[in-house]
Amino acid sequence: MKFSDLKAKAEQLGVDKAARRASEKAAELAAKNKDTVGTWVDKAATTVDSKTGGKYADKVEKVKGGVTSGVDKLAAQAPSATTPADAASPMGATPPVDPVAPAHPAHAAPSAHAVPPVDSVPPVDAVPPVDPASPAR
Repeated sequence: MKFSDLKAKAEQLGVDKAARRASEKAAELAAKNKDTVGTWVDKAATTVDSKTGGKYADKVEKVKGGVTSGVDKLAAQAPSATTPADAASPMGATPPVDPVAPAHPAHAAPSAHAVPPVDSVPPVDAVPPVDPASPAR
C-alpha cells in the first residue's frame, strides 16, 4: 500500500481529524497543567534518588530534563493557555490540582464523626469470643 493510499484511507475514516483533536487537547492540558507536571516530576526524581541513594542521579536528571522539555514543547503548541470553559469561569483559568492534597475525600484527614475505613476494622476471628457466663465489664 502506498503512502498516498494510506493517507486517503485515514482521511476517509476521519483519523486525521481525530489525531489532530487529540494533539490539540494534549497541548491544552500540557499548557494548563505545566506546573503540576513539574511538581510531580520533581517529586518522582527525589523519590528515585532517595530510594537508590543517588546512584542514578545523572540519569534521573537527564530524564527529568527530557520530560520537562517535552511538556514545554507540547504546551507551546496549545492554541491558548485557557479554554473556552475557562474563559466562562468567573475566576478565569482552572487552578492546577495540588499534588499533595488527597485526590479523593476518602483519603482526607478523618473528621470527628468519620467512620473508620474498612481496612482498620479487625477481622471477625481477631475479636475474642464473649463468654455469656462471665460478668459484664
